Amino acid sequence: MVEINLLPWRAMVREENARQRKLFLMTLVGMMLLWVIVHVGLSWMLEAVDTRIGDLQNQLTELTSQTQQSHFNPSILIAEQIHSSQIELIHFFKLFSQAMQERVIWSEVTGQKDHIAITGNIDSFLILARLVSIYNEANKLLPMAILSVKDNADSSAISFRLQLTRAVSPFLSQIKNDDAIS
Repeated sequence: MVEINLLPWRAMVREENARQRKLFLMTLVGMMLLWVIVHVGLSWMLEAVDTRIGDLQNQLTELTSQTQQSHFNPSILIAEQIHSSQIELIHFFKLFSQAMQERVIWSEVTGQKDHIAITGNIDSFLILARLVSIYNEANKLLPMAILSVKDNADSSAISFRLQLTRAVSPFLSQIKNDDAIS
């Protein structure tokens, strides 16, 4: 009869079982570490969100108390809208008074829907060109345009017409006329 030695086979099975146990324990420890990191990270993020929500609720409470204390005055809102629609003229005349010392005669200032037209007389075209270039350098987003320039036969002055583009459409043009039925 043949004898079979099973000792090396048992040793190999024991080694394989030990290796699998070691792999299982390392995987278990890795998963637990990952769970702890995710748990701590999420709790930190939730705490930050809760803090932000608390700050926003405090700001909302403060703003609510301020609005309840101050009464709403619609006339102030209308005045602010009218003022904002004329800001281009204010900026134009402020810049003009600082930059120009020459004699200019203003004859008409008219407001259309999207621009303001200014008409007047000036001593020379160079002075007018300098005024327009100074204004356009200071206000690059909404430049001024020269619509027309004519020699005045009666005097040495030059008639001109300028156009200022509005940043905000005028308040009065925004009002809807309910009586006008088409």
